[in-house]
Parts: sequence; C-alpha cells; structure tokens
Amino acid sequence: MFGNNSLGLKYRGEGYAPKKPVLIIPGLCSSCLKVVESPDDEFLGKRIWLSMSSIGLDKIWDTIPFFGTSKHKMTDTKMADVDQNVKRRWLAHMCTEMDGKSDPKGIKLRAVKGLKGCKYLDPGAITDSLSYVMGPLAETLEDLGYVDGVNIDAAPYDWRIPPHYLEERDQYFTNLGNMVEEMHRINNCKVVIVAHSLGNRVTHYFSRFMEQKKGKGWWAEHVDNWLAIGPLFLGAPKLLRAMLTGDRMGLEAFLYEHEGVHLGRSTGSGPWMFPYISGEHEFATYASLKNEKTGKYEPVTNEEALKRGGAEDVYNKYYNYYVEDPLIGPQEEQLKCPPVNRIYAIYGINLQTETYYFFKKSKKKGAKRVTELELDSKASMPNFKFSGGIGYETKDTRQNCLRGKKRGGDGTVPYPSLSYCKKWAKELDLKIVEIEGAEHREILKNKTFLQLVLEYVSQAPPPATLPVTFLDQEYDVSLNIKNKEQKKKLSLDSQYINIKNKTKIEFQATYDQIQNIEMDDDNGTTFVVIISNQP
Repeated sequence: MFGNNSLGLKYRGEGYAPKKPVLIIPGLCSSCLKVVESPDDEFLGKRIWLSMSSIGLDKIWDTIPFFGTSKHKMTDTKMADVDQNVKRRWLAHMCTEMDGKSDPKGIKLRAVKGLKGCKYLDPGAITDSLSYVMGPLAETLEDLGYVDGVNIDAAPYDWRIPPHYLEERDQYFTNLGNMVEEMHRINNCKVVIVAHSLGNRVTHYFSRFMEQKKGKGWWAEHVDNWLAIGPLFLGAPKLLRAMLTGDRMGLEAFLYEHEGVHLGRSTGSGPWMFPYISGEHEFATYASLKNEKTGKYEPVTNEEALKRGGAEDVYNKYYNYYVEDPLIGPQEEQLKCPPVNRIYAIYGINLQTETYYFFKKSKKKGAKRVTELELDSKASMPNFKFSGGIGYETKDTRQNCLRGKKRGGDGTVPYPSLSYCKKWAKELDLKIVEIEGAEHREILKNKTFLQLVLEYVSQAPPPATLPVTFLDQEYDVSLNIKNKEQKKKLSLDSQYINIKNKTKIEFQATYDQIQNIEMDDDNGTTFVVIISNQP
C-alpha cells in the first residue's frame, strides 16, 4: 500500500463516503503490457512493460521517469551489467512493426485490464514506491470505501499504437463506452473520468467517438465530469525532440542510443502527442535548424524538421493516423472544444519544462551517427532558459496566454498546453487548479491532488448541528406517503429536521442522520432524503 493511503482512511473516519463512480484512463507508458503470444517461453505470460525484475533488471527502476522528469542518477546499473541477449529479445517484443500498429510475427502484447493494469507497473513490496502510476489515487479511494470493479475501475490500453487501431484491433473505445454505461447503471450515478497525460488525448478522442456513435447527448447523460490531470491539450514538444534525436524513456542504463531511436520511431502513438502551435505562443514553430551556409537559424515546422531529420516515416504516421482520422483531423480541428459539458483540470506549474529546440546537422561519422540532426548547444533565445540546445520554460517565463505574467509548465508539458482548456470556457463548465511545483508524474502521489479528487467524488458528511446563528427555515412541501400526496411543512432549525402537520411535529431527525439526498433529474423540484434510523 502507498504511503498516501492514510488520506483515504482519514477522510473515511471523518464521515466521507464514496459517491460518484470513478473510471481511470492512464497516460503514456502507464499501462502494463503482457506477452500473450510469443515463441519465447521465458517471456510468455509475463508483464514485459515494465516488470524489470522479471528479466533481471530491477536495479534500474529508480532511473525511469515515465514520460516525466527523472531526478535520479544511473549509478547502480551500467550497460555492461545488462544481458545483451535478454535485451534484444525484450526489444523484439516491445517494438511494433515499423508501420506503428502491427504485431511482429508470432508476438502479441496486450494491456493488462482493470486497476491492476495501471496501479503499479512492477507490483511488489520494494518496487511499488518506484513503479507507481495510478496506485496512489486508486488506493486512496479504496481506503475511502470504493470497490474495484463496482464504483472504481480503469481502462488501460496498448499505448504503442494509434487510436483508430486501438478500436479496430481491441475495440477499446467501444468497450470504454460500455464500461461507462455499466458503471452509471449499477451505481445510479454519472461517472467521473480521471485521465492523466496522454490519457487526456484518449479521453478527447473517446468523446468524439461516442458522439459519432451514439449522438451528442450521450456524454452528458453518462459522464459527470472529465478530470484532466497533467493534460497536454497542445501536445508536448519533447515528443518531437525524441523522434529527431532519440529518447530512451529513462532506460539509458539498458538501451543504446540507436535502440532508443528505433523503439520510439516504431510506435504509432508518438505523433499523438506532437505539439501544436497556437496564438498562445511567441514563436511560430517549436524548432529552428542551422543553415550551414549562412550560419543562421531558420524556423522549421514539425513536418520539415522530421523530414530533414531522417524521420519522414514518423511524419507519415502522423499524417495517415491522425490528420486523416476524422475523429482527430488537422490542428484546427483538434483544438476545437471537445463535445463534453464539463472539465476539471488539475496540473503542476513552475518547473523547468522543454519548450523549444535548436538543431544542426550531425557532425558524427559512421556508426556514431545515429540521427541526422543533433541539438546545437550554442544557440539561445530570450525568455527561456537554454541548455544543450533545449529551451526551457521556468517560473520566470512570460506567457502570452497570461498577458505577460510569468509561469512555467510541469516538467514535461509546457504551460500553454496544460492551460489551453481556458479557451473553451464559454463552451463548457470549466474549473482549473494549478499546484505549485507538482511534477508531471509525481502529481499522482501529490497530497493536494489526492485531496482535490477525493473531495470531488465523495459524499461529504453533514454537520451534526448547524451554527447557532442559523435562522430557522420553514417550507410548504408535498410528501408522497403510500402513493398519496400529503401537504406538510418542512422546518429546519439549528439541531433538527422536522416534518410538521400544521404545528405538530410528526417526524424529527438530526443532520448527521442524513445518508444522502437524491435529486430527480427530470424534475428539479423533487428530491428524496435518505435518513438513517440511528442518530
């Protein structure tokens, strides 16, 4: 159990109780992947992402950021410690075919279903605290009284492949819609979707999928709210950099540079997170490329950067799997307000966050030249902190979207992307909470975040008595008693709820006897008060 689970017990002891059912959609690299078909008996049936202990690599756990910011040094494990044969077999399983969507011949990986597929990637007494994903949130709610498979569940997915093929191969979005409807039915309460990171793009796609399949009213009928945690509404620039110069997702102690490039470029999901430019930015592209003849830096679009960087196949995936997908489309379509009625965004701010890049042609020769481009450490631009050719937002970065006020991102997603939902404020019910210093992945165990979610989805206890300054209230009401309407008076004083027949009290209860109040969705003037027999 995770350390923050005492928070759920604390709230439970104060009288809070589960109310709204919760469905969790995890982010990139945050769903466990299991080998369901393989010619390799040693891997068959195992969690290959990311049970490092099962393949003898448990020492490198604390180096892995999970699409966040690793704060650890790789001191315990060196490349020389890695069994290269095991690594090659592992890569053969993890990589899709180069089309970014197909299983290699004879190999199939599938997401582990339910909460167990995204609580911890490598469950265990030692590895829980290192491999946590949605575990802290799920177990906090379970400590409050939520029950797995009843009023809390999760929808892990194969985060390597594009959304269209998640539906075509796994019927992921159809099944997700069925989960929401079933949770709504058995709990008699609309569902709260809690999505993290890439899970928010999954949720955005899901909202359009269900609108197309069941109409505009489906979402409002079944979904209470979309809690967007660490959202990348404009994408994340570091995905562009990863495709151009390589990113080993924290596995530097395990993968060589060229292996990291191959793994990243083979996935069809990387382009799902490509960054968009909007009016919120002070630049027109996310990168500049050095002109070798003039020595000047020229802005390049994502498309130009990928093609000139030897990653044209990655751009083709972006165009074919995303721009051509009618549920996504070009940038102007994706930035439109999703067909939902409510968003509650929670994210961290004011951490150093990748935002802009200066590239030049790689000077490396032969086998040392892994990519066509490399970062240029000599370049920089105002308003951002530069290191190694990468421009970072910080707490001192002026933001156009804040009319020049200073703000930084969450260590992975820049501030304009996290906060872009403000643009939709006139089209939906929007609430935003910014948490100072909460890092992209670490927010999932942040106490403030856990409290915000817990208090939103739970039923707060009523006070035992109202303040002595409370003025007595009396209302004419119509009670349904044995299917007969009877005129009564409902009075509220500082201690009791009373039902009166003229002046005589026929029923009396204290406020702490109230278990729930249910409104009639079709008639805003009708409600049911559920009262315990025991004070």
